[in-house]
Amino acid sequence: MDLKTYVKTFPVTCSLITLIVIVFLMMTLAGGSTNEGVLLRFGANYAPLIQKGEYWRLVTCNFLHIGFMHLALNSVALIALGGMAETLFRRFKYSVLILLSGFFAALTSYMFHPNSISAGASGAVFGIVGAILITALRNQRFRASGLTSSLVFLVVINLIFGFMTDYVDNAAHIGGLVAGLAIGGFYRVIGRFD
Repeated sequence: MDLKTYVKTFPVTCSLITLIVIVFLMMTLAGGSTNEGVLLRFGANYAPLIQKGEYWRLVTCNFLHIGFMHLALNSVALIALGGMAETLFRRFKYSVLILLSGFFAALTSYMFHPNSISAGASGAVFGIVGAILITALRNQRFRASGLTSSLVFLVVINLIFGFMTDYVDNAAHIGGLVAGLAIGGFYRVIGRFD
Protein backbone atom coordinates (compact mmCIF):
# COMPACT_ATOMS: atom_id res chain seq x y z
CA MET A 1 0.00 0.00 0.00
CA ASP A 2 1.47 3.36 -0.97
CA LEU A 3 1.54 6.35 1.39
CA LYS A 4 -1.37 8.19 -0.24
CA THR A 5 -3.61 5.12 0.01
CA TYR A 6 -2.51 4.47 3.61
CA VAL A 7 -3.36 8.06 4.62
CA LYS A 8 -6.76 7.86 2.93
CA THR A 9 -7.55 4.43 4.39
CA PHE A 10 -6.36 5.10 7.96
CA PRO A 11 -6.98 8.81 8.69
CA VAL A 12 -7.12 8.48 12.49
CA THR A 13 -3.78 6.69 12.71
CA CYS A 14 -2.15 9.14 10.30
CA SER A 15 -3.61 12.14 12.13
CA LEU A 16 -2.29 10.84 15.45
CA ILE A 17 1.20 10.25 14.07
CA THR A 18 1.20 13.68 12.40
CA LEU A 19 0.14 15.30 15.67
CA ILE A 20 2.82 13.64 17.79
CA VAL A 21 5.50 14.51 15.21
CA ILE A 22 4.39 18.17 15.15
CA VAL A 23 4.39 18.32 18.95
CA PHE A 24 7.84 16.71 19.01
CA LEU A 25 9.18 19.33 16.58
CA MET A 26 7.65 22.13 18.66
CA MET A 27 9.26 20.70 21.81
CA THR A 28 12.61 20.44 20.01
CA LEU A 29 12.40 24.10 19.00
CA ALA A 30 11.35 25.06 22.54
CA GLY A 31 14.50 23.58 24.07
CA GLY A 32 14.43 19.84 23.51
CA SER A 33 12.07 16.95 24.12
CA THR A 34 14.30 15.57 26.90
CA ASN A 35 14.32 18.88 28.78
CA GLU A 36 12.16 18.51 31.91
CA GLY A 37 11.01 22.13 31.80
CA VAL A 38 9.89 21.74 28.19
CA LEU A 39 8.11 18.48 29.00
CA LEU A 40 6.22 20.10 31.85
CA ARG A 41 5.30 23.18 29.77
CA PHE A 42 3.91 20.95 27.02
CA GLY A 43 1.81 18.84 29.40
CA ALA A 44 3.79 15.83 30.61
CA ASN A 45 2.36 13.58 33.31
CA TYR A 46 3.65 14.76 36.70
CA ALA A 47 1.78 13.94 39.91
CA PRO A 48 2.53 17.14 41.91
CA LEU A 49 1.02 19.28 39.14
CA ILE A 50 -1.94 16.97 38.60
CA GLN A 51 -2.64 17.13 42.33
CA LYS A 52 -2.81 20.92 41.95
CA GLY A 53 -5.67 20.50 39.47
CA GLU A 54 -3.87 20.09 36.14
CA TYR A 55 -5.86 16.96 35.27
CA TRP A 56 -5.55 17.62 31.53
CA ARG A 57 -1.99 16.27 31.78
CA LEU A 58 -3.48 12.75 31.89
CA VAL A 59 -4.46 13.33 28.25
CA THR A 60 -1.77 15.66 26.89
CA CYS A 61 1.11 13.47 28.07
CA ASN A 62 0.10 10.86 25.49
CA PHE A 63 1.08 13.19 22.65
CA LEU A 64 4.58 14.00 23.95
CA HIS A 65 7.73 11.95 23.47
CA ILE A 66 11.06 12.01 25.28
CA GLY A 67 13.76 11.82 22.64
CA PHE A 68 13.71 10.79 18.99
CA MET A 69 13.90 7.02 19.62
CA HIS A 70 10.84 7.20 21.86
CA LEU A 71 8.94 8.99 19.09
CA ALA A 72 10.20 6.61 16.40
CA LEU A 73 9.31 3.42 18.31
CA ASN A 74 5.80 4.57 19.12
CA SER A 75 5.23 5.84 15.57
CA VAL A 76 6.34 2.50 14.08
CA ALA A 77 4.06 0.65 16.53
CA LEU A 78 1.14 2.87 15.51
CA ILE A 79 1.83 2.28 11.83
CA ALA A 80 2.06 -1.49 12.41
CA LEU A 81 -1.03 -1.84 14.60
CA GLY A 82 -3.12 1.26 13.99
CA GLY A 83 -4.37 0.31 10.56
CA MET A 84 -5.56 -3.08 11.79
CA ALA A 85 -7.34 -1.50 14.78
CA GLU A 86 -8.86 1.27 12.66
CA THR A 87 -10.24 -1.39 10.29
CA LEU A 88 -11.60 -3.57 13.13
CA PHE A 89 -13.21 -0.87 15.24
CA ARG A 90 -13.89 1.87 12.68
CA ARG A 91 -12.86 5.46 13.17
CA PHE A 92 -14.99 6.61 16.10
CA LYS A 93 -14.51 3.53 18.30
CA TYR A 94 -10.82 3.43 17.43
CA SER A 95 -10.46 7.09 18.47
CA VAL A 96 -12.24 6.35 21.75
CA LEU A 97 -9.94 3.35 22.28
CA ILE A 98 -6.84 5.50 21.82
CA LEU A 99 -8.01 8.29 24.11
CA LEU A 100 -9.29 6.04 26.92
CA SER A 101 -6.31 3.67 26.80
CA GLY A 102 -3.94 6.63 26.90
CA PHE A 103 -5.85 8.21 29.78
CA PHE A 104 -5.86 5.04 31.88
CA ALA A 105 -2.19 4.42 31.07
CA ALA A 106 -1.36 7.92 32.31
CA LEU A 107 -3.56 7.45 35.39
CA THR A 108 -1.78 4.19 36.26
CA SER A 109 1.60 5.86 35.80
CA TYR A 110 0.45 8.75 38.01
CA MET A 111 -0.52 6.31 40.77
CA PHE A 112 2.63 4.17 40.65
CA HIS A 113 5.26 6.82 39.80
CA PRO A 114 4.22 9.96 41.69
CA ASN A 115 7.64 11.60 41.48
CA SER A 116 8.41 10.91 37.81
CA ILE A 117 7.77 12.95 34.68
CA SER A 118 6.28 10.67 32.05
CA ALA A 119 5.01 10.98 28.51
CA GLY A 120 4.40 8.97 25.35
CA ALA A 121 1.81 7.13 23.30
CA SER A 122 2.96 3.66 24.33
CA GLY A 123 0.13 3.23 26.84
CA ALA A 124 -2.35 3.85 24.03
CA VAL A 125 -0.38 1.43 21.82
CA PHE A 126 -0.72 -1.25 24.51
CA GLY A 127 -4.43 -0.44 24.62
CA ILE A 128 -4.66 -1.04 20.88
CA VAL A 129 -2.86 -4.37 21.34
CA GLY A 130 -5.25 -5.35 24.14
CA ALA A 131 -8.36 -4.55 22.10
CA ILE A 132 -7.05 -6.39 19.03
CA LEU A 133 -6.09 -9.35 21.23
CA ILE A 134 -9.62 -9.67 22.65
CA THR A 135 -11.00 -9.60 19.12
CA ALA A 136 -8.42 -12.09 17.87
CA LEU A 137 -9.12 -14.56 20.68
CA ARG A 138 -12.74 -14.82 19.59
CA ASN A 139 -12.12 -14.95 15.87
CA GLN A 140 -11.13 -18.26 14.24
CA ARG A 141 -9.50 -16.54 11.25
CA PHE A 142 -7.23 -14.47 13.52
CA ARG A 143 -6.33 -17.48 15.67
CA ALA A 144 -5.45 -19.52 12.59
CA SER A 145 -3.24 -16.73 11.26
CA GLY A 146 -1.07 -16.75 14.40
CA LEU A 147 -2.01 -13.16 15.26
CA THR A 148 -3.03 -14.04 18.81
CA SER A 149 0.25 -15.73 19.71
CA SER A 150 2.22 -12.93 18.02
CA LEU A 151 0.43 -10.28 20.06
CA VAL A 152 0.89 -12.19 23.32
CA PHE A 153 4.60 -12.60 22.52
CA LEU A 154 4.87 -8.86 21.74
CA VAL A 155 3.26 -7.94 25.06
CA VAL A 156 5.36 -10.37 27.12
CA ILE A 157 8.67 -9.29 25.53
CA ASN A 158 7.86 -5.60 25.98
CA LEU A 159 6.82 -6.04 29.61
CA ILE A 160 9.94 -8.10 30.41
CA PHE A 161 12.10 -5.43 28.78
CA GLY A 162 10.21 -2.79 30.76
CA PHE A 163 10.86 -4.53 34.07
CA MET A 164 14.55 -4.81 33.22
CA THR A 165 14.91 -1.14 32.23
CA ASP A 166 14.61 1.84 34.57
CA TYR A 167 13.39 4.36 32.01
CA VAL A 168 10.43 2.32 30.68
CA ASP A 169 7.09 3.06 32.35
CA ASN A 170 5.60 -0.43 32.68
CA ALA A 171 2.82 0.91 34.90
CA ALA A 172 1.55 2.92 31.94
CA HIS A 173 1.94 -0.05 29.62
CA ILE A 174 -0.04 -2.34 31.93
CA GLY A 175 -2.68 0.34 32.52
CA GLY A 176 -3.09 0.84 28.78
CA LEU A 177 -3.20 -2.90 28.12
CA VAL A 178 -5.88 -3.52 30.77
CA ALA A 179 -7.91 -0.58 29.45
CA GLY A 180 -7.60 -1.91 25.89
CA LEU A 181 -8.69 -5.40 26.95
CA ALA A 182 -11.71 -3.92 28.75
CA ILE A 183 -12.66 -1.63 25.86
CA GLY A 184 -12.20 -4.43 23.32
CA GLY A 185 -14.36 -6.67 25.49
CA PHE A 186 -17.01 -3.96 25.71
CA TYR A 187 -17.00 -3.57 21.94
CA ARG A 188 -17.52 -7.32 21.64
CA VAL A 189 -20.45 -7.23 24.09
CA ILE A 190 -22.25 -4.47 22.26
CA GLY A 191 -21.66 -6.49 19.08
CA ARG A 192 -21.16 -3.65 16.65
CA PHE A 193 -18.24 -4.86 14.60
CA ASP A 194 -18.82 -4.32 10.90
